[in-house]
Amino acid sequence: MAGARFLAVQLDGRALLIDARVIQEVIGQCESVDVPHQSGELDGIFLWNGRAIPLVSLGNLASSGSEQASLSSHSARKRKRTLIFHAAGEWAGLAVDDASEIVELTQAQLLPVRHNPGPFATHEVDDGETIRSVIDLHAVVSRILALSSQRDGAFEQAQVGSGGAA
Repeated sequence: MAGARFLAVQLDGRALLIDARVIQEVIGQCESVDVPHQSGELDGIFLWNGRAIPLVSLGNLASSGSEQASLSSHSARKRKRTLIFHAAGEWAGLAVDDASEIVELTQAQLLPVRHNPGPFATHEVDDGETIRSVIDLHAVVSRILALSSQRDGAFEQAQVGSGGAA
């Protein structure tokens, strides 16, 4: 992975890096529509280039313990930037506080996760001033798809069990 490029972003005061190859576009704040029975990782749906795109929420990534309980499920709507990305075969958006620069890193700079453990973090990068977590958006989207299919399966089973049409 010589010369891998990452987009540096901020989320709830936490410095993150996201593989720049999956980012299609960085836009401003977006308005999203609620989705019934949504998971904690899905904040809603918004329109981008004529497509309905899910807005992924990583609010639980940037907080821990009691902070998680106080987070609004719709906090992504208040963020300044939305990253449009393509991962795990799906388009999605990720709301962040800021997207500042493209950072080029070598494999030797990608350290094991020690200081900022959290969901979907694969590596850390310590530049002497800031420790940034590298986030795997493919894993985020794969989890949302898995949760969605489990929820759909449970919904179909409930319909069949209650005598409804499947």
